[in-house]
Amino acid sequence: MTNNQLNIGFIGCGRIAALHRLGYLNNPHAKLMAICTPHKTELNKIAKEWKISTVYTDYREMLANPQIDLVEILTPHNTHFQIAKDSALAKKHISLQKVPVMTLTQYDELVEIVKKNKVKFRVFENFRFHKPYQRALELVKSGKLGKVKTVNQRMWASYKTSVEWPYPLKSLAWRIKEDTNYSSPTIFDDGFHKHSIAQLFLPKISSVKVWCQKAKFKGIIPLDVPSVVIYETNQKDTYGTWNVSTYPNLPLKSHYYSCDELLEITLERGLIIVYGCTGDMFDKGIDWMDEKGVWNNEIITDSDWKYSFISSTQNFIDSILFNKNASLNEKDARGVLKVTLAAVKSLKNDGATVGTSDDEIRTVRP
Repeated sequence: MTNNQLNIGFIGCGRIAALHRLGYLNNPHAKLMAICTPHKTELNKIAKEWKISTVYTDYREMLANPQIDLVEILTPHNTHFQIAKDSALAKKHISLQKVPVMTLTQYDELVEIVKKNKVKFRVFENFRFHKPYQRALELVKSGKLGKVKTVNQRMWASYKTSVEWPYPLKSLAWRIKEDTNYSSPTIFDDGFHKHSIAQLFLPKISSVKVWCQKAKFKGIIPLDVPSVVIYETNQKDTYGTWNVSTYPNLPLKSHYYSCDELLEITLERGLIIVYGCTGDMFDKGIDWMDEKGVWNNEIITDSDWKYSFISSTQNFIDSILFNKNASLNEKDARGVLKVTLAAVKSLKNDGATVGTSDDEIRTVRP
């Protein structure tokens, strides 16, 4: 690190890396210095497009570079533990793409190694940095609307969409395998985002239950949708849901993945509805009813999905350089991982209710 500027290395150069890169463009406190992927054709293509001269096909060679201060780990989930462990031992700060690891035992071991080597660590989860969600959180934290009673997330997905971000079928390959992703591209992989938002607004989630009827993408690839996740808390009248379904012919608009979300938060004295996140189904903003029953409408600027990546990246840079709090830090990410693994266990056990205690979650493994 020189002149309060961090040098960054990307381990993994899949499609999501393009969004992670945005946080380092023209950033006075961070520079994307190096990239790594074992796929040489892809490596050379991206290096040329991004004008990166330092490239690696072996991440361990990148970790040996003393100029690299921080690594973004953007590889399949089952590789995260070893790469993150090696990164901590190499004294690199770590931004680890969700889902962080495959088991709670792996997570706890990784955190111990991170602490021992005195490096900064967080799990990259950009939904918490979606500006309409942050505005909703401001309203909740103000206390004027009372305590949160329900948090309901609705997600639509489609095969027919104006996606400008082509999604090759090969990208699904590792996501539908048990050892790499619990054969769960929705509940485990994408679900980490939704479980994170549920945990952000609700009291501590005590148990999870999943209903699922599996569909097949293009009639071939099995998916864990449609599905409904129910989040129970330690307060009997406070709960959450996540309802996700896919429609082959829904003309959904999106610049990214072919999906979009709606978030509804009911409080003791008010109601908040947040329109849109990943896609462009809505004019992104929020409607909220105050304690007098008056509706308020706010259109939120910089609410395109890409800005959540930029803000998330800046948050971690600030946590390293200016000792600010990182999200998701070790403690918060552990809580979301437990909810995620509880959802997977429920999915595998025909919708059984699964508690989020450590003993219950440690039994979950590929």
